[in-house]
Amino acid sequence: MNSDPAAGTHTCTCPGCETRFRVTDAQLAVANGRVRCGACLTVFDCGDLIARPEPDEAPAIVPIKAPAASAGTRRNRNDSTSVPVGLFATAYAAAAILLAGLVFGLMFPAWSQQPTVRGVYQAACAILPCELPSLRALDAIAITPLPAERPGFPPTLSVPVELRNQAPFPQPFPVLAVRMLSADDRELARHRLAPKDYLPRGRSLNMAPKKPVTIELQLEDPGREAAHYYLSAL
Repeated sequence: MNSDPAAGTHTCTCPGCETRFRVTDAQLAVANGRVRCGACLTVFDCGDLIARPEPDEAPAIVPIKAPAASAGTRRNRNDSTSVPVGLFATAYAAAAILLAGLVFGLMFPAWSQQPTVRGVYQAACAILPCELPSLRALDAIAITPLPAERPGFPPTLSVPVELRNQAPFPQPFPVLAVRMLSADDRELARHRLAPKDYLPRGRSLNMAPKKPVTIELQLEDPGREAAHYYLSAL
């Protein structure tokens, strides 16, 4: 059905015989759009047969012009992304610095003993409230145990030990672990002595490099079964 909105009339095509005839809005309103073809008497709904406009009747496409941007509001495409990219880069850098700080803090006891990293911690402790621990190298401490003696009453064992710091730097005296064993290697007693337990009062807790030190451990005698002992540094 072709329409003429200005006149309120429509051209309707019969689906049965394709006869074309004109109807008005008033005629369509009487029977809710249903009409009868005068040629073949076919009843159909004229409102459902609105024909699509012919190509030459197609509505014209009118371009919509965007409002011209003023000099104050004109923005380059690259400028529109610079702010979020900059914020992301700043946040990423801050997160990386924070993560690095956490890792360096957690690994402080171990990494501060590494010569390649110790300088970083030394520089940090010059600014931050931290104290750099003394260098330690337990594998550079040579332990030479000497024969134990029983001085008498009370039942104690006097265990002389020679310690030598073979590292090129001073380091703290180690914690000493002593295991007393029988002739068949049964453990009879175990002792753990901190430097303050075996060093004379007032003596430095640091070992000078390359200099041997002889100490004497006073241990409880586990009995006559004690045949030998095992000593290690912790």
